[in-house]
Order: sequence, then C-alpha cells, then structure tokens
Amino acid sequence: QPYSYTDITHLKEQTRRRQLVSLKNSESSNNDGSLVDKVAAKITSQFVEDDNDQTSLTTKTSIAGNSKSDRFKFNLITLLRVAIPSITAGTIAFLAFPALALFLASIVNDAGVFAVLSQDSSQFVQNFLTVSGLLFSILIGQTYAFLYQQQEAIFYALFNEVTEAKSLL
Repeated sequence: QPYSYTDITHLKEQTRRRQLVSLKNSESSNNDGSLVDKVAAKITSQFVEDDNDQTSLTTKTSIAGNSKSDRFKFNLITLLRVAIPSITAGTIAFLAFPALALFLASIVNDAGVFAVLSQDSSQFVQNFLTVSGLLFSILIGQTYAFLYQQQEAIFYALFNEVTEAKSLL
C-alpha cells in the first residue's frame, strides 16, 4: 500500500525538527559544537533578528525550525559545510597545479616521449579521455550510492513511523 502525502510530509517535518533539536543542543554546549556551528551561530546572532512566525509550522514550509534565525542558521551551516571545503580544495589545486605540471614534465623529459607525442597525439588524447571517463564514472557511482543510501534511510524511517502509527491504532 503506497504511503500518502501526509505520511511523507509528517516524516519530513519530524526530520527537520530533529535537525533543529540537534542544532540547538550543539548551541547549548560550548565544547560539543563544531567550528562551523559556532561560526554560523555568531553570524546569525549578529545579522538576523528572531521572529517567531507560527504560519511556517502550519504550512509545513519551515526548513529547520519556526523562526527566521533558525532557518537562516541552518542554511548558513549547510553553505559553510559545502563552500569552505570546495573553495579550499580549489585554491590548493590552483596553487599546486603549475608546480606539479613542471615536476611531471621534468620526469618525462625524454626525447622519445616528445617524439611520439609530437607525431601522434591521438593516443595521448585517447588516454586522456579514458581517464576522464573513468573519473566521471567513479563520481557518478559514488553519487548514485549516496542517493540510494539516503532513499533507503528515508524508506526505513517512513516504514518505522507508519508501523508505530498502526500499532497505536
């Protein structure tokens, strides 16, 4: 029997409330919160005024909680967890690539290699495309596995919620 829209909406709302509770628990203890949580709490306290609007709870459009500051903080934490590692990795790659390329060129500094590459670059391009395809396949596989695990976790949580609801009836 398929699950109704209200069951799925109820599950999503419970998940959001659990995230809010964990967020508030990390706020209350100074040592347990991560650096990202502390930065987000500081930015949120400086720039967002708290307004408790109860309409978001009734329309079920709230992201992490009932107040504007909770939503802003939750979005900020997500942004910081994604943006900081991405920008750091991009900067390191940008700075390391020239040195790495020159190092590899000095290793392959052989007249025979350059003769093959200068006459027939199709093998080089074919190898490059093969490696790019392999990396893309690994990326897609990891993404699919993550999404499958997420879908599986949602299914099990929904199954547990419905089972508990049926047992109460």
